[in-house]
Amino acid sequence: MTVKATGAEVKAFYTDEKFWPKGTIHEDEVITIDGIAVDEGSIDLGTELSDTCIVEITDGYVTNDTYDKNLGSFESYFKKWRKQQNTAFLSVAVPKDKLDAVLAAIKAAGGKVNK
Repeated sequence: MTVKATGAEVKAFYTDEKFWPKGTIHEDEVITIDGIAVDEGSIDLGTELSDTCIVEITDGYVTNDTYDKNLGSFESYFKKWRKQQNTAFLSVAVPKDKLDAVLAAIKAAGGKVNK
């Protein structure tokens, strides 16, 4: 099963030290960014993604660097992290003439907008 997320959400996940303590690694995943497959290890998911890109994670698993601890599939590990968050990340399409109203509503509700 594939998980989709914004770059901002993947960066937040990948830099969460609770989920990625020293020695935690992932292997054999397939990652696409804006529909383009990237080679495993060719991009730092914690720093090199644009906040607005769409990332798809398929397959793979999470383990430790000695390969003796199975933490589950990469997708399920991400979903577990996402479930524990109190913030949701969105990517939205809005008519240009309604943009200011939508931005104001998000901010009024306590949200943060990255352009």
